[in-house]
Amino acid sequence: MQFFKKYTVTLLLSAGLTGIVGVEAMAQQQSGSFLQSPASDQGLKLNFNADGTYSDNFLRFSDVDIAEQNGLTAEDYALDLRGSIAFGRRIGRNQLSFDSTVGYRFHDNNTQLDSERFSGRGVFAWQLGARCGGAFGGQWARDNGQFETQSDVLVNNNQTILTGSGEAQCNILGPIQLAVGASYSDVDNSATTREVNNREDQFYRGSLRYTFGRGSYLGALVSTSITNFTDRDTFEGAVDRFELVQYAGEANLVFGRDIRLNAQVGITDIQDTTNVSDSLTGVSGIINLQLPVGTAHNVNLTGSRSVIPLQSVTALFARSSDISLFVNSSWSSRLSSQITFGYTRRLLENDEAIVDPIEGFNDRDTTYSFGARVSYDLGRLIGLNFSYRYSDRSANADSFEFTENRFIIGLRVNFN
Repeated sequence: MQFFKKYTVTLLLSAGLTGIVGVEAMAQQQSGSFLQSPASDQGLKLNFNADGTYSDNFLRFSDVDIAEQNGLTAEDYALDLRGSIAFGRRIGRNQLSFDSTVGYRFHDNNTQLDSERFSGRGVFAWQLGARCGGAFGGQWARDNGQFETQSDVLVNNNQTILTGSGEAQCNILGPIQLAVGASYSDVDNSATTREVNNREDQFYRGSLRYTFGRGSYLGALVSTSITNFTDRDTFEGAVDRFELVQYAGEANLVFGRDIRLNAQVGITDIQDTTNVSDSLTGVSGIINLQLPVGTAHNVNLTGSRSVIPLQSVTALFARSSDISLFVNSSWSSRLSSQITFGYTRRLLENDEAIVDPIEGFNDRDTTYSFGARVSYDLGRLIGLNFSYRYSDRSANADSFEFTENRFIIGLRVNFN
C-alpha cells in the first residue's frame, strides 16, 4: 500500500511546497509580481488560449503507484481553455488597468481532476516627476477543483486567494536608487481537510542600488516574509507561524553586445519552526548569464542554491540546487523556438516525528528535464505552438521516482 503511504499520509500532513528559487524568488512572488505586467496599456483587449496536452505520466507516478492504480491512470489527455478581458487607460503619466481571466481544465481519463480558475486584478502605476515611480494594486483568485498535483501530493485545491501589494522606487543622489515594497495575502481553503493550510502572508522588502553604465548596478537588499497559519490551534506541536529573512548583495553587469551577468548571494534564515532541530539558516544565491549569439539566438544560463520552506504541519524545509539552460531562437518574423535543459537536486530536512509513519520517506532526490517548443504566428492575432517535455527523477525512496513524456499543442487568439 505504498501509494496510500505516499499520498494519503502526506496529505494529512498537508505538505504543500512553496517553490522558491534564488535569493529574491520569494520576494518577487509575494510582493505582487502582477504589478509588473499590466494586461492592457490602452483600450480593450480580449485573449483566448487553448492547450491540448498528452502525458504518459500526468500525475508523475512511480512504477509502484502505476501498479496500484487506485482509480487514477498515469496516461491522460487534458484540454485547457482560458479567456481574458483587459482594459487600460493612461491618466497623464500614470496607467490604470483592469483584467479578468476564466480558465477550465478537462481530463479524458482522470475526470476527477477537472478544475476551474477565476481571477481578477486592478493595477495603478504612477510616476512622480523624473525620479520616482511605483505601482499598487489588488488581485483576487478562486480555484475550484477536485484534486491537483502539487509537490507530489494529491490535494483538494478549492481555495480563494486575496492579495494587495504596493511598491515604489526613487533615484536619489544621482546614480543611487532606493526601492521598497510590501504585500499582504490571505488564503482561504474551502475543503475541511485543507483548512489546516489557511494562512495570512505578509512580505516586506527594501533595496539600495548604485547604477552605472548601460543598465549595470551594484546593490544590497533585505526582505522578510511572515506566514501565520490561522487554523492550526487543534494540532498539538504544529507550526502555526514562521518567518523568513533574507540578506543579500547583488551585481548586474552589462557589457559587449548586450551580454548580461547578474549575481545575488545572501543568507536565508527561517525562524519559528518549532519541530525541526536542524539549522534553518543557509546560504542562498543565484547567477544568471544572458548571451546573444548572432542576431537570431539568445542563451540564458542560470544556477542557484536555495533554502526552501515547506508549508507543512511539521515544518519541513529543503535545500535545493538548480541549473537551467534556455536557448531562444527567432528564425523569422513568424517562427521561433526554445530549447530547455534543467537539473534540480533537493535535500529535504524533516522532524524525526514524521519519519516512522512513512516507510521509505524521501529525503533527497534529483530531477533532470529537457524541453523543446516551436511557435508560429499565423498573423498578428493568431498563433500556434507545439512543445515537448521529458522529466526524470531519481530518489532514495522508490515511490518518489518518476519519468514523464508530455506533449502540448496550443492555440492563441488575440482580439484588440
